[in-house]
This record gives sequence, structure tokens and C-alpha cells, in this order.
Amino acid sequence: MRSTHFYIIFLLILFSLSSKSQSYSRMVKDWAYFDVPTNKDTVYSYNLSDTSWIVYHKNSLILARQLGDTTDREYLPFTTPVPKSYSKMEEFSGKRSFIKVSDGYLIAFWRGEFGASLFWFSNDGTNYYKIPDAGAVQFISRYGEIFAINGLAHLSMSSGRILKIIQENGKWIAQNYVELPFAAYTFSLDVNNDFIVVTSDNLVKVKKNKKIKTIQQTDFWSGLYPTSSVIDGDEIFIGMRKGIYLYNFRTKKSKWLLPQ
Repeated sequence: MRSTHFYIIFLLILFSLSSKSQSYSRMVKDWAYFDVPTNKDTVYSYNLSDTSWIVYHKNSLILARQLGDTTDREYLPFTTPVPKSYSKMEEFSGKRSFIKVSDGYLIAFWRGEFGASLFWFSNDGTNYYKIPDAGAVQFISRYGEIFAINGLAHLSMSSGRILKIIQENGKWIAQNYVELPFAAYTFSLDVNNDFIVVTSDNLVKVKKNKKIKTIQQTDFWSGLYPTSSVIDGDEIFIGMRKGIYLYNFRTKKSKWLLPQ
């Protein structure tokens, strides 16, 4: 009886997500543009929203989907392990991200203040090993090299970094590429292939010489937990809780986007 009850709840959740996905345009160009709110109560109400947005490119379009919506989600060709011991289970739990590499996959599991783990898996998932002292919330390939961001914003503390993940003696290892001023939530490449990093407290450019330039200092998205970012020409779209934040590098103007 209990398993049937849980199954019904699961189906209702799936139906709810499906219904929500039908009620808005995935094309961000169709969304409504508003001034970025300055009222703290309004921003706090955004923090309480049960909707978070993922922005992404597809067929030269900028699209959005709700966190939890499986549309256009990329999947691994295998299932990651379910360890038999509780102590090992934590290593394979948390927010998962991955990237294809020459000999398999790099897969990260992010648990915030509860830890992180990074693994290499073979193409069929049968072989794997843990990469020591590393964790990631997102990967990017640039000029055939693999980079990742991580960091933690908790209470009054916020710190982050970019890692470079390389092969050494036949195994993947993580190297510290550059320290960031705050915890990194998401990053993307601009037209010059410099990293544009959305941190907990600002928006920064990390140039290829590793110099860091602050693009925008803001507390608007503190508590809105940016999930993803897409750059299109002079603009960056940042998916987060309740809506999408838009910043224009040229005009230095910001907008707040909501589905119509």
C-alpha cells in the first residue's frame, strides 16, 4: 500500500512538472523584460519561489526550462554506482554534472557545505576512480582543455576557484587554475574565449593570462542561486530562482526577465 501511495505521488509530481512546462515559452526572446527590482522585500519573495530556471543554447536559440524539467537534458550512457555502504554513498550523491573526455567521462557530485567528489569513468561506466581533492559544479572545454568551477557560499563565507583538469601519467588530476574572489555558481565563454564567471557576489571576467576583472558588483542575486549562464553577443543571460537576469556588457544595463 505504501509503495503504491509513493508511486501515485511521483506521478502527480511528473504531471505537475509537465503542466508547468506547457505554460510558458521556452524561447527567452518571448519573455517580458522588467527593471531589476531594488526593493529588498520583492527580492526576498523571489528567494521563496519554488521555480528556478536553466538557460541554454540550442540551434542558435536561447532557451529556458525549469529546474527539474527533463526537456533537452543530457544523459550519461550508463548509471553511476549505488554503493553498498553508507559512507561511500555520499561520494555519488548531490548535484551531478559531467563532460565527455577522450577516454570516458568526468563526473562531479556537488553537495555544497556537505562536500563534493569528482570521478573519472570509462565510456561504459564499468571502471572508475576518484580524482583527489577536487569538486565541480560545472565543466567547460576550451581549446581542447578541461576546466571546472567550484566554491562555497555559506553564512558569511564565500570562496571559489577555477580548476584545470589534465591527464598525468595516464590518470586525470585537478590543478588549481585561479582563485576567485567569491564562490562560483556558473561560467561561460565570451567571444574572446575568456571565462565569464557568475559568483555569489559579482560577475567577473577571467582572462587567458589569469587576470581577473570585475564586470559587475551586485547583491541582487544573493539568495537567488544562479544555475546557468549563456552569452549571446554583448549580453549574458543568467538563469536563477524566479526568473532570468540579463546584463549587457556594452551598455552595462541590467534587466529582469519573466515568462509571459
